[in-house]
Amino acid sequence: MAHLSDTFIALQKTSSRAAYHHHLLSALKKRDLITDDAAQRYAHEAARTGLPLADVLLANSVVTQRSLLVLEASLLGVQLINDEDSPQSGLEDLISAKDAAAFEVLPWKIDDGRLIIATPTAEEFFTTLSRLPAFDLPVEMALISRARLTEMITERYAQDLRHAAETAVDEIDSCRDFLALSTTKFITVALLILSAMLAIVFAPHLFVASLSLWAVAVMLAGAAMKLLALLPLQNKNQIAAQSRSDLPFMTVMVPLFREEDIAAKLLRRLARLNYPPHLLEILLILEEKDTQTRSLIAQSALPAWFRVIVVPNGPITTKPRAMNFALHFARGDIIGIYDAEDAPAPDQLLRVARRFQTAPQNVGCIQGILDYYNPKASWIARCFTIEYAVWFRMILPGLMRLNLPLPLGGTTLFIRRRVLDHIGAWDAHNVTEDADLGIRLARYGYRTEMLPSVTREEANFRMLPWMRQRSRWLKGYMVTYLVNMRRPIHLARQLGLRGFLGFQLLFFVAINQFLLAPWLLSFWGISFGFDHPATAIFSANAIFGLTLLMIGAELLNISVTLFALKSCTHRGLFRALPLMLFYMPMGSIAAMKALYELIFDPFYWDKTAHGITT
Repeated sequence: MAHLSDTFIALQKTSSRAAYHHHLLSALKKRDLITDDAAQRYAHEAARTGLPLADVLLANSVVTQRSLLVLEASLLGVQLINDEDSPQSGLEDLISAKDAAAFEVLPWKIDDGRLIIATPTAEEFFTTLSRLPAFDLPVEMALISRARLTEMITERYAQDLRHAAETAVDEIDSCRDFLALSTTKFITVALLILSAMLAIVFAPHLFVASLSLWAVAVMLAGAAMKLLALLPLQNKNQIAAQSRSDLPFMTVMVPLFREEDIAAKLLRRLARLNYPPHLLEILLILEEKDTQTRSLIAQSALPAWFRVIVVPNGPITTKPRAMNFALHFARGDIIGIYDAEDAPAPDQLLRVARRFQTAPQNVGCIQGILDYYNPKASWIARCFTIEYAVWFRMILPGLMRLNLPLPLGGTTLFIRRRVLDHIGAWDAHNVTEDADLGIRLARYGYRTEMLPSVTREEANFRMLPWMRQRSRWLKGYMVTYLVNMRRPIHLARQLGLRGFLGFQLLFFVAINQFLLAPWLLSFWGISFGFDHPATAIFSANAIFGLTLLMIGAELLNISVTLFALKSCTHRGLFRALPLMLFYMPMGSIAAMKALYELIFDPFYWDKTAHGITT
């Protein structure tokens, strides 16, 4: 326990939460800032949830933070720190970076032999002190706005918090050493390339036969995954209609980078979320170097339950690094993620909270359905919407029913905080951090469930931006596969045989499908009389059998797509199905770009522009 001053020892012995609530509400009523009924209601809510009364009042817009801090400082006889003030240097070692962010305290200064600690929450000060290492000086409290405290903690502990964000995942499970190409890896890659070149020159028939058989095997494996998605296994999660009396505190993190075109729309969409504001905090995560978005957010009138987290500059600028940094400040029991362009269903948080309350404890994550609000923007947008419908309405639910690992979407996912802490949060260097997180959840024994609640996004509807986005996703898939396959036997033990095979279907097969699609498509030319190297190797019957397999795979794709589109609200997507023949080969070009970047620039985050359509 810290050595407290005489004033605070007396205050601690004579005051309780209820007494403090009474004094604070009485002062507010004297100033005509709250009615008797409202005071009773908010005092009951604070007592029921265990939240500080000040936070309940602020979230429900009863009083402004500045006026409340002035009132509390007056009641307690403590110092009120102005936003222009700065802490004394050299005191950071008294409290660790992790504790400062988690408990919202900062050593402010030493004054007359006393250590002054700044906090935005007077009510929790003594409880927080009991959780901190003992100090050599008597301790007193000073009150400060939460925004200013967050800013100062970020500034004073920038190096420690940044390092923790960049190394949250154990090294063996991270791709951060990917650039350190060992001699063994280099020789292996070089030998593979050399072997392929020698085969093309000296054994072209063997090369063509091997490539053809491998492409067919990949096609059949992909078809098997889609066939599994059609199995009529029932495992629907019914969300019971219950009261709001026991809802968990939720933190929703929204990473923003160069999003000045859509930030205003985002704030309006988030404000529509139907969840008790005192049980919700939304963290807007901004990069230090993104001055335009920071300026726009600074000019916005944010509700009290919004907070701004500015991530210091570092060696990489990735979404997972930003989320790891913000996680230090998150207070929720459930952590949710939205992207800048998201338009979630207003009741989504309520449904997520209810499902977590009724789900088994091994359900660590809930993934919502992603859809697009601009399918009419172009033919690419229509095809992208069809692809998402198949993935989120058929493939992922099918994998869930089979209890296989789920590669998550980058948004509308919600995770128990204790689970995130257990698995090490996000790999800051992985450009497809969501897929990596989904596999790591499964490896640690946690399940992911799909929730039938929709978030609409903006589809990338232009050719080059679509290519850049897709290449980033595929590069992340490649990285995730290689990282997890560093210890394949260990991975198989963690996932089990079925989970291990599911992992291969999801990553190895999917990557190969994109890379080998041009070769497989070239076989269609045989039907139209074009020459093909395979005709000199395989018999006519074999070519005919391959054609039938390809037709069967396409019919299966169409069937799965039709089932997926039945549950969509978009009109006219059925007419866009023939365009998928031109859309899917674009992924092969993106895969080639991803493979190039995997070798030469694995951590490059090809930013997706948002706000092009409304």
